[in-house]
Amino acid sequence: MRKHKAPIAFAVSFAAAGTLWMGGTANADDPVEPLGSSCSAVGCSATTNSSPGSVYVVRDWTCTDGTTGTLRTGCVSLTHTKWIAANGGRTPANEDWDAVRVDAGYCYRLKFDAPLQSDWRHTYSRVGQSTPGYIKVENAFRAIVEAQRYGACP
Repeated sequence: MRKHKAPIAFAVSFAAAGTLWMGGTANADDPVEPLGSSCSAVGCSATTNSSPGSVYVVRDWTCTDGTTGTLRTGCVSLTHTKWIAANGGRTPANEDWDAVRVDAGYCYRLKFDAPLQSDWRHTYSRVGQSTPGYIKVENAFRAIVEAQRYGACP
């Protein structure tokens, strides 16, 4: 009897993973979209927070312009938002989170990476500003918040 548990568990896991990969449906109450509805064939946008403060992310970039790293004060829908914990928090796998918020008065340093491209870093300052800004993260890209500081750039 014990011999059959591993193959059965593997088959169930494989079937569940296949459903996610193929863009399975989510419950109507589920606040996130399944893979395939807003992620591209190369993957979803993602954010990792390596900074000592929490980071606010937004699921929907609403403007038709901008590429990864573009900062705008609008261009997002605040219907679906999430806080990411400090020191290693990240957006869930297979969920598409399109923007990172830079809070008013803060300065953030981000690193961007994507398959087959060189990584790059950029500093975004909202120091002296009364409104936040939002940084676009395209599908297949990962934004890593490396540092944040109030009143001055890290």
